[in-house]
Amino acid sequence: MQWLVFFGRFLLLDVTTSIVAFPMWWYGDGLTSVIRWSGRSLRYRWRSYAFDIWLHNIFVPMYGQTDIFGRAISIFMRLVILVARFAGYGVEAVGHVALIVAWSAWPILLCLMLALAVYQSIFGSFAA
Repeated sequence: MQWLVFFGRFLLLDVTTSIVAFPMWWYGDGLTSVIRWSGRSLRYRWRSYAFDIWLHNIFVPMYGQTDIFGRAISIFMRLVILVARFAGYGVEAVGHVALIVAWSAWPILLCLMLALAVYQSIFGSFAA
């Protein structure tokens, strides 16, 4: 009999508290930690792409060729590399935004899928 009281208390208090506290954590501390991780990751990638060094040295001739063609080729190549790096960084930033949106939408989508499954199990398929 005592195990029944313990199990009932467990179901009533612990599981209910966990179910109520989960959305608060998911959209509070969880979302905050995902946004912070994303910000740290994007800052790290910005430093690893070294945009400031590439922009600082854009007019410095490559391989010491100081003639007009050597300067033109080095400026062109550095611009191509900068555009490619900015495009890569943009793709990563879009990926991080998509991750944050997916993190925010995931519990809502799961609840909708659960509601649809319950509805279909009770009333049958939509096509019927």
